[in-house]
Amino acid sequence: MIQYKLRNLFHSWSVFALAAGMWLGGLPLFFVETISLNTLLPFLITGGCLIVLAYKAYPWLAVCFFAACMSLLWQSSWGLHQLEHRLPKSEERVELVSEGVICSIPSIDTQYASFEFCPFENKFGLRKIKVGWYWYNEGDKPNWMLKEGQYWQLSLSLKTPYAQLNSSGFDTEKWALINGIDAFAYVKAKQKDHNRMINDAISFKQKVVNRYTNIIAKSDFYSWHLALASGDKREFSKQESQLFKQTGTAHLVVISGLHIGLVFAAAFWSSLMIWRLSNRLCLIIPAVYVAVVFGLLLSTVFAWFVGFSIPTQRALIAIALFSCLKLSGRAHTASYSIAWVIILLTLLQPLQALTQGYWLSMSAILIIFTLLLDDNDSRHKWIKAQILLALLMSSVSALMFGLLSMNAVFSNLLAIPTISFIVLPLDFLLFLISLFHETTGMISQSFLALNDFVLIWLTAFLLIVNESLPAIFLSDIEAF
Repeated sequence: MIQYKLRNLFHSWSVFALAAGMWLGGLPLFFVETISLNTLLPFLITGGCLIVLAYKAYPWLAVCFFAACMSLLWQSSWGLHQLEHRLPKSEERVELVSEGVICSIPSIDTQYASFEFCPFENKFGLRKIKVGWYWYNEGDKPNWMLKEGQYWQLSLSLKTPYAQLNSSGFDTEKWALINGIDAFAYVKAKQKDHNRMINDAISFKQKVVNRYTNIIAKSDFYSWHLALASGDKREFSKQESQLFKQTGTAHLVVISGLHIGLVFAAAFWSSLMIWRLSNRLCLIIPAVYVAVVFGLLLSTVFAWFVGFSIPTQRALIAIALFSCLKLSGRAHTASYSIAWVIILLTLLQPLQALTQGYWLSMSAILIIFTLLLDDNDSRHKWIKAQILLALLMSSVSALMFGLLSMNAVFSNLLAIPTISFIVLPLDFLLFLISLFHETTGMISQSFLALNDFVLIWLTAFLLIVNESLPAIFLSDIEAF
């Protein structure tokens, strides 16, 4: 019995030490300007010295430092591997005529289109290119509507993904590295002979997007539905975007791990209740197993539809781990599950340490979990969680947008449950309908009308709260 308890104790603290080390091992990457042996060597030497010092007295601390060093080596080596495929600066402005496939849903404006292009064999070994296509007259416009899955031959002017260091600006170079973009390019629209479509076979995802946009086309809240179901925020007006920033609710209309988790939860509980209606089915397969598999399946489909962004991948990994633990039939604490999530995220998403979202989301989870650990009252637990999330989003808005939302707590207290339990589920049902039906029907229009009615009241509430407690720009505070 004593030996069993000691083995369990070692198993627990070793997992927590590994998780803590892997989490901290990514911190240097977030602050260094370039990934190289010279910039990372001081951190590795320091970690090695700490391992030697803590080995005998504090073995768990030695495991933590060792995991941090291994995590740093793993993440930096993966980053260097990604950089090997990047277009060299010496090859900038070089023309590349290549055949390939449009591998993302194109973003199309009146005189501009942007999309990801995955070329076939090329002399630079490029795997994915972020392409912009500009046309200032009808003669330069593509002859066919750009859609995901089409095969094209394009004449491209290449550019290396790098950006000037600017603490207040968007780091394009880091974004390209994280998303596997090897080069930027623009289409030489004048060279009509080289720019031609080879195959118009669009992807199934593009077909679903077309069906979904047809369903919501007549809605007064078209931009809301499009953002919540597909992650496309281009249709928001300046007034709407400003309202989200000032009320601290911008995180609700951007596809993130929260939305993937809500889809999983909705699918899990609905399938669980339906399966339990039949005793015979429950004897064949336990209801919880069906619910876990169905929830994982639907959340994966939804993540595929919104483009498998970094936050959605992160949420899927966590959900997959939860599913495996649930299917194993063994009881695990929440802290143990979080530790394994950190370990798996580090192994499967080596460049996550470069994203602010990772540190914000994991910090939020750890802070909320710690504060709510000893609270047995579920009502107080939810109220605390809402307040903590609102305060966190206010801090994020202050850092990212330069304004401090004074009404974020009140706005999120209503906006979070409204979006989470009414608007998003109805939009997800519309998405499921678009998977199988090409035309709009009475059911889909009823769901859409109900959603629009809810959004009318929600936007009215946000406007009233924002007028009563307006946001404060940080520049005004500094001037004062």
